[in-house]
Amino acid sequence: MKKILFILILGVIGLSLVSPNNSSKIGFVNLDDILETMPEMMEIDQKVNNFAKTKNSALAEIIVKYGEEYQKFESHKEEWNEKMKFKKQTELGEMADEIQELSDNNKKQIALKRKILCEPLLFKIKNEIKTISENKGFTAVFDSKNESLLYSSEANDITNMVRDAIIK
Repeated sequence: MKKILFILILGVIGLSLVSPNNSSKIGFVNLDDILETMPEMMEIDQKVNNFAKTKNSALAEIIVKYGEEYQKFESHKEEWNEKMKFKKQTELGEMADEIQELSDNNKKQIALKRKILCEPLLFKIKNEIKTISENKGFTAVFDSKNESLLYSSEANDITNMVRDAIIK
């Protein structure tokens, strides 16, 4: 990923060499750091935590039931024949699979909930990045933690030049 960021930076610098004013100003921000320090994040974190508690309470119930069934299996396995042991082991395996699937699903849903709740804040941050970049003359701004381009000046767009070169 660092290699990709380096290549992007070199590309932006290279583009600045062909621009009429030959000046390039690149900025970096830590988007996650900005996001986490916004006052609105306390409310979002609370909403996400409440959502997670609700999702994980159902999971906890299944885990308790699994524990009870496992204890029954352990206490009775010596008295059961092989067919009954196999049946109970299969049921326990299915319950374990269900627990894993529900756990994975919960993690995905919790992450999605957080992403949805953070979207307006990210929009606000990106608008500020654009405004500051335009006012201060930045040609590109990168997220230093996630290695992504957050802003690029229209002057950096070489789409038409590439398209024209390919079509000719």
